[in-house]
Amino acid sequence: MTVSLVRETKPEGLFRYFKEHHFSVKNPYQGIYYIEGAVLFPTQIVVTRELNEREHVWLGALSDRLEKQKIIGLLKHIEQLSEKAAMNEGIKEGFKKGIQGTVDTLREFGHRDAEIKRAIVNRYALSEEEAEAYLHGKNEECPVS
Repeated sequence: MTVSLVRETKPEGLFRYFKEHHFSVKNPYQGIYYIEGAVLFPTQIVVTRELNEREHVWLGALSDRLEKQKIIGLLKHIEQLSEKAAMNEGIKEGFKKGIQGTVDTLREFGHRDAEIKRAIVNRYALSEEEAEAYLHGKNEECPVS
C-alpha cells in the first residue's frame, strides 16, 4: 500500500515540515515526490501542475483543472490502448473508482445528484446513462472507453 497525496500546487508548508523533521524527500520525476523517514507507509506527493503531461497522462487526469481538450486527449489515448491490445483491467477499475470517488466526494460536500451528474458528464465525457449508473453505485456496468 502506498499513500498518495495529489495536489494542484506544491504544499510548501508540508514540505517545510518534512525538512524541519528530517524526512527525506526525493523527486525522481517532475511533479512526483517520495517521502521517506518516519512514515508508516510508502508515501508520495503528486503535484499535478508540475507533471510532464506526456509522461504522466493518468496522473494528470487526477487534476481538478483538467481541461476539455486534455480529457479528449486522455480518452483518445485510452482508445488507442484498447485498439492495440485489451486494456489492463486494473487500469479500467482504477479509472472507474476515480469517477466513483468524485461522486462520493461531491456527495460528502452536499452537492445534489443533478449537480454531480452534470459535473461527471462534463469532466469525464460520460453519457447521461453512464453518469446515472455512477450515481446509483452501479459503476461495474459502465464502460470506460
